[in-house]
Amino acid sequence: MHTLGVRSGYTQSDVTEFARALTGWTLPGDDALEPATNTFRFVPALHEPGARTVLGRSYADGGEQQARAIIHDLVTAPATAQHIARKLARHFVADEPPTELVQRLASTFERTGGDLPNLYRELVGFLADVAGRLAGAQIPFTSMSGFTTDHVLVRAAQADLAVAVLSGQEPPPQRPGTNP
Repeated sequence: MHTLGVRSGYTQSDVTEFARALTGWTLPGDDALEPATNTFRFVPALHEPGARTVLGRSYADGGEQQARAIIHDLVTAPATAQHIARKLARHFVADEPPTELVQRLASTFERTGGDLPNLYRELVGFLADVAGRLAGAQIPFTSMSGFTTDHVLVRAAQADLAVAVLSGQEPPPQRPGTNP
């Protein structure tokens, strides 16, 4: 449920119903006959049977397949794409990332079924594009924490310059030691 984001509208009832759907899933190793390579196993005797309703959608009693169907719906929900995109953008770009980046990442998430390497490529491509646009701007060296073609970290005091460049505006020329 957390993949949707805490403000996506799920309720405690959704969490409880999903937890019930997951009953019966266990870790390997408690059965000597089971190969250690399995990541989990489903034990029908440990499953709480019954139909479930999660996020307004009904799921018939189906044991392991019931939880798999709910997981599939959670992963493919647009709220999940937005949440994961925003988290990546916040971690690698800014606390308040550009909307354009979040949308690009969310679209990539939805188009690729949540394939993280594709999201990383989109993120690096965005950063390379920003770095290319910033390379022509005269930003004081002291305002940059780090600067390469695939990673840009701009101090908060210089965020307005970066935003100006990103929005296609010409920022005013800066001289070393000045603080806009």
